[in-house]
Amino acid sequence: MGSPLLAIFSVLPVVNAATCVIAAAVIGVCAFLSRVFGHIPSWMSIPPIMMSGYMVPESVIFSSGFTVVGISLIFCQSLIYLLRRAMLQRDWKPDDKNLVLRVINIAEFSFSLVSAISVIVQAVVPVQQNVLYTFFDYVEVEQSTITHETAAACWWLGEAVHWILNFIVESRSLQLSIIRRYRSYKIKFLFVVIGIICGLIGMFVKPTLPAPKASVMMYFHITNFCWWASTVSFFVCYFVQSWQAAILLDHLGIRSFVFGTLSASKFFPSEAPSESGAETTHNA
Repeated sequence: MGSPLLAIFSVLPVVNAATCVIAAAVIGVCAFLSRVFGHIPSWMSIPPIMMSGYMVPESVIFSSGFTVVGISLIFCQSLIYLLRRAMLQRDWKPDDKNLVLRVINIAEFSFSLVSAISVIVQAVVPVQQNVLYTFFDYVEVEQSTITHETAAACWWLGEAVHWILNFIVESRSLQLSIIRRYRSYKIKFLFVVIGIICGLIGMFVKPTLPAPKASVMMYFHITNFCWWASTVSFFVCYFVQSWQAAILLDHLGIRSFVFGTLSASKFFPSEAPSESGAETTHNA
């Protein structure tokens, strides 16, 4: 890789972390503005994410902010895919090219792209302004709401499969197993489990319509909490991935803005140990 490409890789951890911070800021600001301008009922403690940016002025912040987040995720996940592929190449032996892991790595990257594109679709296509009444079966669901909610479902499914495949590759690859030496691996695994469980609850907890208003409101609060928890959990995983990207850069001998100056050579389990026999450890 030439020096310009190395420079692009060196900013990956920072861009990945900044993307998560932007996403958190956009959601927080939009949720605050939706309450300030009275765009949500008073009985809502926290607005649903889809209702956090469906009316002006928060819709402008939501649309532009999550478009940037989606594009940034595509950029970061593309570089992550290349880094993981480079690590997988170190596992190759003359009689074993790790075809299964290479296919899983490609599939993981594909699902991460699906989730990133789904974020952009949600940003560009907001729900209808009377979306709240669709929960009570008072008005018909418009096409914009269907598109937005379909994109949200694709986002969650893409995230869930992406992170599951992520753990499969990291556990089966001898080189990528270095990530398991760090606390960040357990943290990421924990939040993936939280995100998947909360998302499943949000999708399968459904009221029987027509239903009493109190029943629908209870369903509304439960699913709203679950989707918030799932969204936060998956973005926490991306934030943790910032440190893991720095670890991969470090072991590939690329300077990063997280670990600073990197050593010229690293010991890998599949290679002969260095003369000193020592291995540098990090706490990420």
